[in-house]
Formats: sequence, structure tokens, C-alpha cells
Amino acid sequence: MNNVVFSFNPPTPDGSLANARTASFLSDALDLPLICDGRIADVEPDILFLVAGVFLYCKVLPQVGEAVKKAKRVIWVQNDYTIKPPKDEGGAESPFRYAFRYRKMEGMTPVDYWTTMGKLAASTDASAYLNWNSMAYEHHEDGHPNLTRPRIQDVFYYGADREHRRQYFDKFFLNPKVPITISSFSKSMTRYGENTDVIQAFKRSDFYERLSYYAMGLYLEDDTSHKQFTSPATRFYEMLSVGQAMVFQPEAVPMLARAGYNVGAYTCTPDTLPDLLSRAADIAAEQRAQWASTSHVGLLRTAVVNEYARLKELVCK
Repeated sequence: MNNVVFSFNPPTPDGSLANARTASFLSDALDLPLICDGRIADVEPDILFLVAGVFLYCKVLPQVGEAVKKAKRVIWVQNDYTIKPPKDEGGAESPFRYAFRYRKMEGMTPVDYWTTMGKLAASTDASAYLNWNSMAYEHHEDGHPNLTRPRIQDVFYYGADREHRRQYFDKFFLNPKVPITISSFSKSMTRYGENTDVIQAFKRSDFYERLSYYAMGLYLEDDTSHKQFTSPATRFYEMLSVGQAMVFQPEAVPMLARAGYNVGAYTCTPDTLPDLLSRAADIAAEQRAQWASTSHVGLLRTAVVNEYARLKELVCK
């Protein structure tokens, strides 16, 4: 079989985009070529894995469209519910978007999803739920510097400035009762600079080390993630990796419980953060004992290999 992985955003050592790391992981786990340029147009794939990314920065969308039209199966690899494939109906005529309409007009199989979204995982016979976010976990044995170094007694938050998180940002960052550090690529987060310490996002090469200097991490979701199962966020596994105590907005409890994590004892409001921060070391130890022993990455790799075997059987039918 001629199967290939395409990433809209090429992986780089210091890249901040999780989808690029997903592409590398998928290529490695399945021993498939990873293409990020116009050579994709020359491939006639049985299975084309498209790792969802930011189309704006992709210079070879017409070539991707050619591969989409030829593939027996197109798998949309999705770790962010906001990045969706083009619709297979409508009037869009760009070569990339037209390719998805072409598949429908020619009676070809619809796009399948390998996704962190529970709902989409059941959308076609070859779709599957895969917790791509869990690949961010890096297990350290007791005594590793990322677990033992002195901590800054701050509550740390990092992430993009998404519109539907604004109300929660305002709640925790406008009048904080504890020291708070915000790390983000979004320059708009500087609006909270009067009452918090707003810093640049960390480079990936030293991300875990720098994250480990902060005693407590704040886990916030947006409204969609409260209502639909979208998997625990990547930051859950990153904070867990470095033994950082995690506290959660109450709204995040139901979906994290669905993923197998009972975080009810660690929910917070701005008023309860001072007490929680004073117990950060104990909270971190409790969470590490509960959740850090699982081979998160190994489980994901096994699930990917198993789903690939099932997918190849479907293609051969």
C-alpha cells in the first residue's frame, strides 16, 4: 500500500504548533513518509493522512488538493476542534477546497477523522478517537531536576487568547489574589499586565524545564470543551510531566472525568487560589501518584497502530 502523512505546518525543533509534532509522531509510529511540500501532488496514496494545521501558512494547497482527489481514504488527523477540513459541498473553487467536493461528486469515501473529538470519532467507519494531546507527556523518575528544583510560588497559565476563554481570563486575571504569570504567543494577553506578569511563550527546546520552575498551573477550558468531549488539553499532560500542581476551573470537571481524571478536589476560584497555592507541593505529589505512572505515550502509540491495522483492512475490502 502507498500511504503517506502530510503536515500543513512542517515540524521544527522549536516549533510551537502541536499539529506539527503530531505529524512527526504519526509518521514515526506507522513508519510512513512525512511530506510537507509540493511533492505531495506526485503521490497516489491509498491512505492520505492530513494532519490538521493552519492553512494560511501552507504554500502548496493546490498540490494537496491533487493528492486528496486521488486518495482511496483521506484521514483528517485532528487535535484541535477549531481546525476542520473543507466542506464537501458549497461553491468554493480553490483547488484545495474543490478536491473535497470532487470526492463527494465522484462517490468517493468521505473524509475520516482520527480525532480528539468524541463526537467526530463515530462519524465514519474508519474514524477513531485518539488522544493526540497525551503524546505531550514526558515521564520522569523521582529525582529528575524537572521534579525537584525550587519553585516560584506563582500560579502559571499559558495558552492562546481564544475568544471563548475571555470570561474566564477576566475572572482569574483582572484582580488576582495570588501572584500569576501568563505565558502566551498572543500579544493581546498583555491586557492583563497591570496585575499579572505576562511573559513570552517558552521555546519548545527548553519548554519543560522552564515550566517546571512554577509551583502551580491553572487549567482553563472554553465553552465548547465544557459541552463536548475534546480530550484533556495538551497542557494537562505537560504540567503533569514536570510535577506541577494543577488546579482546574469547576466547569472542566465533567469532561476530565469522562477521560478518567477525577479533578474535583483540585477545583479553584480566585478566592480559593491562595490556600491551594500554599499546598502546591502536596497537591503535586498527590496528582503525580494518581496520574503520572500511566504510559500515556505508549498507550497512544498502541492505539494508533491498532487503528491503522483496522484502516488498512477497510481499504482492502
